[in-house]
Amino acid sequence: MTGPRTERSIGDLFGELSAQSSRLIRDEIRLAVVELKKSITDVARESAMVGAGGAIAYAGAIVLLFGIGLLISDIFDKPGWVGLLLVGLVVVIVGGLLAYRALAALRAARVVPERTIETLRADADWAKEQTR
Repeated sequence: MTGPRTERSIGDLFGELSAQSSRLIRDEIRLAVVELKKSITDVARESAMVGAGGAIAYAGAIVLLFGIGLLISDIFDKPGWVGLLLVGLVVVIVGGLLAYRALAALRAARVVPERTIETLRADADWAKEQTR
């Protein structure tokens, strides 16, 4: 048994399509905002952890490098500044290489809400098909 059939005009159907499309786009925009906020929060939290870990490691590394420089000076029976200079040179080279790689990785990072963009494209394609 089927219910009574209601006849709607083309204008009513297009009006409903327009209203639903607007609602869909607003929902997609809200989803994009949520996705962006999550991505930004994750990046901020991990950046803070990197900073804290780096500061602690930095303090320990200074003490260790100073000790290594003095050890090198004792082993080769040279003044202390020679060992410290060699260690400093190695540290600058290693640090520069690490910083270069990290900058390259940051440039490649994407914070774009890709899933939302893909659904918006699919929704736009669907809307075009419905209006044909």
